[in-house]
Amino acid sequence: MFKKVRQDYIKQLLFEKKQINVLDLSTLLNVSVVTIRTDLKELEKTGFLTRTHGGAIINKSLLAENQVQEFVAGPTIAYDKGKELVGDVASRFISNDEWVFLGSGTTAYYVARSLLNRSCLNILTNNLLAAYELTKNPLANVIMTGGTLSHTTFNLGGEIFESTLQPMTISKAFISLIGIDLHGAYTVSTSGELNVFKTIRSISKELFIIVDSSKFDKTGFIKVGELLDADAIITDRIPPKKYVDYYMQNDIPIYTPDSFSD
Repeated sequence: MFKKVRQDYIKQLLFEKKQINVLDLSTLLNVSVVTIRTDLKELEKTGFLTRTHGGAIINKSLLAENQVQEFVAGPTIAYDKGKELVGDVASRFISNDEWVFLGSGTTAYYVARSLLNRSCLNILTNNLLAAYELTKNPLANVIMTGGTLSHTTFNLGGEIFESTLQPMTISKAFISLIGIDLHGAYTVSTSGELNVFKTIRSISKELFIIVDSSKFDKTGFIKVGELLDADAIITDRIPPKKYVDYYMQNDIPIYTPDSFSD
C-alpha cells in the first residue's frame, strides 16, 4: 500500500473513532509497527493528530471541518483490502494517454485510488465515487458520462448514458459485478447496470471484469452477460478451480497480485 493511501486511511479512521492504536493499525494495514509510528509522526507534524502512548488522538479543531467535508464528499467508503488489491492490479493495465472506462461500484473506486500518483490519464466514468477520488490527481483528464443518477450505487445510467457514449471508442473498460457463476454468468443488482454493461462492451476494445474473490459462486438480481464476454478477469486471489479451468479453456486470463510477484 502506498504511504499516501495508508495515511489517508489512518486520517479517515481517526475522524470516525477519534483515537487509534498502533498495534491495531499495524494488523489492519499489514505493515510493521515502525511504519505506523512513522506515519503518525508525519501526520502529527501536519497538525492532524497528537501522538499518545501506543497510539494517537485526533486534534479536536478538525472535527467541525470534517463535518463539512463529509457533507460535500458524500459517504465514507469502508476500507477493503481485497478490493484495494484488485485496484492495484487493474492500474497496471492502464497505459498513458489511452482512454479507459471505470464502471460503478467501490471496486472501481479502488482502481481510481490506485491512479492518484499517475500522469497522462484519460478516464471516462459513470462512477461518482471514482470521479471524486480522481479530483485529488490534477494530472488526470476525467470525463463524466451523462445519465440518470442511482441514489444507491452513486453511478449514472439509463437512456442518456447510452446515447452519449455511442460515438466513443474506449481502449479498456473495468467493470465490477455482484456475482460470477458458471451457470448464471455475470450478474448485477439493478436493471440500470444492464444497460451500462452492454453499452460499454460494445464500445470497448478490451473488457476487464474486476471483482474480489467473494464474488465467485454468487448471483445477483439481473444477468448482464456471459462469461465469454470478458477479455480478462482481475481478482485478489485465484478463484475456485472450476473457474480457472473454464477461463483457461477459453483463453481468458485471470490476473491476481501474485501474477506480478517477483
